[in-house]
Amino acid sequence: MTPERPARGLVQRALAEITAQLQLQEDTAAGMELRAAPEAAGAPAPGQANAARETAAPTLPVEPGQPIGAVRVWRGECQVIYAALHLPALGMDSHQLAAFTPPNSPVPHFTLDAAHHAQTDHRIHFGCDLLPRADLGASLPYLQEVHAPLSSALQSAHALPGITPVSLPPLLRALHSPWQIAVFADPGALPALAAPANTYLRHWLALCQTGLTPQTRAHIAWQNLPQRSRQNRAALYHPQTNRLWTLLTTLLGPTPTEKLRTLLTGESGET
Repeated sequence: MTPERPARGLVQRALAEITAQLQLQEDTAAGMELRAAPEAAGAPAPGQANAARETAAPTLPVEPGQPIGAVRVWRGECQVIYAALHLPALGMDSHQLAAFTPPNSPVPHFTLDAAHHAQTDHRIHFGCDLLPRADLGASLPYLQEVHAPLSSALQSAHALPGITPVSLPPLLRALHSPWQIAVFADPGALPALAAPANTYLRHWLALCQTGLTPQTRAHIAWQNLPQRSRQNRAALYHPQTNRLWTLLTTLLGPTPTEKLRTLLTGESGET
């Protein structure tokens, strides 16, 4: 982990372990370079009245078209999407990883993110979760096998010095699992979060490699797992549930932002 960009080191180590353990292959055609929007969000399109230019958003402190990040995609047993944004002028260094299991699999999706932004008082936002594939309120065996083993790691993450829980809106929290780790970390506290993150990751990898028990699978057999996953991802990555998409539209422009959202929701059909 480099001291200058600790968020990148933490997420990229998890990415390397996932792609190696599951023997995934990078799909370079699905990835894309992220560049600063050619004009600020809200600026008038060519040909509009000059008076409309007064409503344009302020110019970003980056050159239009400047490379500011990348999206990379791996495929195989799972689909992994890694998105990174690095804008020193904004004090931003953001790294997000989402690993999606096949549509019919009851194994949860895995998410991990770490992001630094000057607006968070130099703290680092850290998130980690196993997104459930089944209705947790009606699936006690699933809860016990998939999520309950993470309870100690969740408690230890919250007990670390320099860690403050993030107060997520109820709407967004409802789309995750109750075992989601969502915290702010003082810069010196982030390395300690690697331990609970590794617990989540190794537990998820074990579920990928062994599958769920026949008893658990039988208990949730009545549920439409592909449909639930599609609807959960569509809601989780919807602009109405996460203001991140407004920021991305400002930084990147609407077309690359929508392409990234389509990848994450699975709406492209490539899950």
